[in-house]
Amino acid sequence: MFLTFYLRRPTETTAQNVTQQTDRQADRQADRQTDRQADRQLPLVNEVIVDERRRAAQHSVRASRRREEETRRPGDQETRRPGDPETRSPGVQETRRPGDQETRRPGDQESRSPGDQETRRPGADQMSWWVVLSGFGIGSVLLSLWAPCCGELTLNSVPLAPGPWGPARGGPPQPGGSGQGGPARSRRSWVWNQFFVLEEYTGDEPLYVGKLHSDVDRGDGQVTYVLSGEGAPSIFTIDANTGDIHATKRLDREAQAYYTLRAQARDRATDRPVEPESQFVVKVQDINDNEPRFPDGPYAASVPEMSPMGTSVVTVVATDADDPTYGNSARVVYSILQGQPYFSVEPKTGVVRTALADMDRESRDQYLLVIQAKDMVGQMGGLSGTTSVTVTLSDVNDNPPHFYRKSYQFLVPESVPVSAVVAKVKAVDSDLGPNADVDYSILEGDPLGVFRIATERDTQEGLLTLQKVLDFEARSSYTLTVEVTNRHVDPRFAALGPFSDRATVRLLVKNVDEPPVFSAGLATMAVSEAVAVGTSVGRVSALDPDATDSPVRYSIDRNTDLERYFHIDGTSGVLRTARPLDRELVSLHNITVMASESLDPRQVGRAVVLISITDVNDNAPVFAMEYQTFVCENARPGQRDRGRRYPATRPSL
Repeated sequence: MFLTFYLRRPTETTAQNVTQQTDRQADRQADRQTDRQADRQLPLVNEVIVDERRRAAQHSVRASRRREEETRRPGDQETRRPGDPETRSPGVQETRRPGDQETRRPGDQESRSPGDQETRRPGADQMSWWVVLSGFGIGSVLLSLWAPCCGELTLNSVPLAPGPWGPARGGPPQPGGSGQGGPARSRRSWVWNQFFVLEEYTGDEPLYVGKLHSDVDRGDGQVTYVLSGEGAPSIFTIDANTGDIHATKRLDREAQAYYTLRAQARDRATDRPVEPESQFVVKVQDINDNEPRFPDGPYAASVPEMSPMGTSVVTVVATDADDPTYGNSARVVYSILQGQPYFSVEPKTGVVRTALADMDRESRDQYLLVIQAKDMVGQMGGLSGTTSVTVTLSDVNDNPPHFYRKSYQFLVPESVPVSAVVAKVKAVDSDLGPNADVDYSILEGDPLGVFRIATERDTQEGLLTLQKVLDFEARSSYTLTVEVTNRHVDPRFAALGPFSDRATVRLLVKNVDEPPVFSAGLATMAVSEAVAVGTSVGRVSALDPDATDSPVRYSIDRNTDLERYFHIDGTSGVLRTARPLDRELVSLHNITVMASESLDPRQVGRAVVLISITDVNDNAPVFAMEYQTFVCENARPGQRDRGRRYPATRPSL
């Protein structure tokens, strides 16, 4: 049930070939029943049925007429009946009966002899192709097609390719011949091997796809048609009597684009095939039923602040499930619905770019964009999809630090210990992270290095610490000039500088009521162990450092002189012995002397006094041990005693 195609390219035209071509054109004009010019938007024809008997009879008449024409002498005139196709050889004059008119359908082409004017359809190429449809049992039919290009030709959306030549097929058909140049072939009907059906059909009735027909079928119901393959019979059904194929379900090209089916004509009585099984394809034709989608959306992107106009931010990609090879259903263009005038999107690539230069993060750090993708190249009626893009401006070091205030003042007690923090200053930087790191320094006002300033890393504050003891009576105030600078300066924005700031810090030393201070924190004295009680050992001195200069009273911390060997005069600070001293018992006395203000006894100063006891000769010598021995009565002079020795006991006092 198939049609065999032969493609042959024309060669140099001879007079006989022109005559034969003219005959074929006239025959085709008279016999054509349908307009071959398909709709430009959907050039699809699913069904071609050929009446072989009628074409065979017409072909026989035309063959006889061509043989008569070949035997006609030049100059002979032709007498034609009305309606007969025109056949002319070069130099033959045309004889037409009065009232006869040439019959030509719109879109038919005219074959001409040398010297005739050319008539062709607009846009057609000068090259023509002939498609020989063979297998009708009698001869061949030659169709002339105009080729708009030199590429692949299609007829009713079926690719045409050269058919097999050679003896197995009876050789190539000869234009104008009887078709009996090769072995006789059995009569076969044919159908196109590809059908087309639109997806998403929503009609109430099953969708008509195409028709299968066999020459064996005489219309008496003896032939039945059977359909098998993909989707049969769940999707595609065939009328067993007529061969009509219908789709019973709505098709979705995105789910399946092709269905391969097989059809066969069988004898209803014996159920035997009357034709070999034929295979064909039903292609689901795409419609624009899928809107573009952003598989990776929504998007989040960042771009440095102060970027120049046109800086690339992110690329959005939309996909369309429709057929990209057919029409514009899957061709999308991008546009920005929200986010102007700050950003733009390239219509073809989807690249989002900055539309303004020098956007400042400190003014606004985030933007929400809405990007649309529309198919049909953005034309009216296209489907669209949207996605959001959150754009965050990342920070650059484009802002210098500055102090909250240009002058600071702090009150510092003079009693603050060394290394204590006496003041904090704060400079702010609108940038973030490392771009906001700062360093502090003292430029003026502290030549002796009483203070030091450093950066606290977590808070970026300047910590002013004391390096030397403060004394209100010596200096009551300090005025410092403090500078803050960016630690990391970006050369691109150096012109926005200077990236530093200065402030004045005034420190007022507060007077504190201090305890009396001894002239020496550690005093050493010496006294003989033989002195009498009440003897002066030495004198300590303490003064009140405050401006009030309060009188001082002295005392001994008795926790350091439990035996009360010494006594101190409360007014003068003179130390005296309070009991006899014995160097052999205690050779060194370590006592603490206290001085307190008379007006405020809570203000107490302390000092350590070391008193050494000097020795005098007040002890007789004694043997370390007692000796006892025995002497023999007959001992000789000088003889050594080997008796026992006993420790000597110290006489009791």
